[in-house]
Amino acid sequence: MDIQGLKETTLNFLGESSHTHPIRTVLMMALLPLGLFSAGALLFPYHREIVYEMHTVFATCLPDKADTCAARVELIIGNTGNAEESVNLTWPDYQGSWTRGERVLNISADRRRNRDPAITCAIASGRQECIIDQFDPGAMVILHMDCYQCSRQQVQRLAETPLGVQTEAHIAYGDPRVAVLLGRLLVLAQFF
Repeated sequence: MDIQGLKETTLNFLGESSHTHPIRTVLMMALLPLGLFSAGALLFPYHREIVYEMHTVFATCLPDKADTCAARVELIIGNTGNAEESVNLTWPDYQGSWTRGERVLNISADRRRNRDPAITCAIASGRQECIIDQFDPGAMVILHMDCYQCSRQQVQRLAETPLGVQTEAHIAYGDPRVAVLLGRLLVLAQFF
């Protein structure tokens, strides 16, 4: 079979398939470009990249009182690139008696950081801003905000208000540990 015959056979097969299974065809047309884009992003990683994820660890409120909620919101942010970065984090709606703490870890055991990043935070007029300077490659910061006497609305506002992340590096949403793991699986796949 020559190239022209293969081309016609493929087009006929796709035409018949789209008529008998229209939902599958639409799904394939939508998911194929997304899959190609995702594969390209994994194969060609960014030299400078910050990956972050923010989620509510727990939020518990007493049913009979409005201002008796306890909650923890956690932000995991990691430098998965190859250069030192500076990151500016902004919570635009930060109200209530929240306390903040942080831990600095390595994203993976074999990719150690040279030093801990410098983290400074300030709260002004219902807004919190944190600056992470000297953010070494391979470093991961876990910021946690705890509140033990908050209202339901204060907990919902912090969890639902979008976090502002500003840096010169590429920004991606996700767990930094998973991003590094996927990169390593790609390197391993090159051996086969």
